[in-house]
Amino acid sequence: MTLLPSVLLGDWVARDLLDWLKPNKQPECLPEHEEDAFFVTPLEVLEARALARGLGIVDYRDLDTWPRNKVYDWREFGYPGDKSRAHPYGTRDWNHTTAIWVHTTDTGPIGAHRFLGIPCHGGIAGDATIVLCHHPWRLVPHGHAANRFAIGIEISGRMSMTPEQRTSARQLIEYYVAERTRNLDPQGPFTGPMAIGGHFMSFGGKPCPGEELFRDLVAWGVNELGLQRGPVVGTGRKPPEDWWRL
Repeated sequence: MTLLPSVLLGDWVARDLLDWLKPNKQPECLPEHEEDAFFVTPLEVLEARALARGLGIVDYRDLDTWPRNKVYDWREFGYPGDKSRAHPYGTRDWNHTTAIWVHTTDTGPIGAHRFLGIPCHGGIAGDATIVLCHHPWRLVPHGHAANRFAIGIEISGRMSMTPEQRTSARQLIEYYVAERTRNLDPQGPFTGPMAIGGHFMSFGGKPCPGEELFRDLVAWGVNELGLQRGPVVGTGRKPPEDWWRL
């Protein structure tokens, strides 16, 4: 098996490689001989796409290296220093990881290190850096009634984002979709397309993530990636119908 180093991948190549991970890939499109195959993981595609834009990826997923039940220097990692609220409380399998939930930090721009204490699976910093906070199969308290089935993505900002952040967020969503496709048990439950939604769909007491993020990420995921509309659960509320249109 040949593993292509991420540094060799341009953004256009990464997009082509992402297509290989889609569930509707036809067998006749695959190489005839294994030695001719081009092996790449969704994470390598994400890294390559970030690199092509001059950005990096910050990875806090290893809890041995980055435990959350610890007090960090708040001057470097943000207030409060105690990051225990971001500690996962269990796991689920990939087949039960069925949705992506979008959130806004509703703050001014924050740096990548601040995400160490935010309960989410992935985040987009103010400078568009992609932050991997937890593995998608960990249960993290990000979305109230959606916690049990959804991957949580936090976008730095007050219900808005820059064009660079939007690109990073969309690439992160594509990464999660590809990673789930790669790891699904085809004989297990819930093998259809992922769903995507916003935090207010599982907790109506918050407007999070707001109309702009909903249109640019949630509606985009439905219209461009073929994802399903996320369910309204718990105390959540439905978005206005026109928010689903691009």
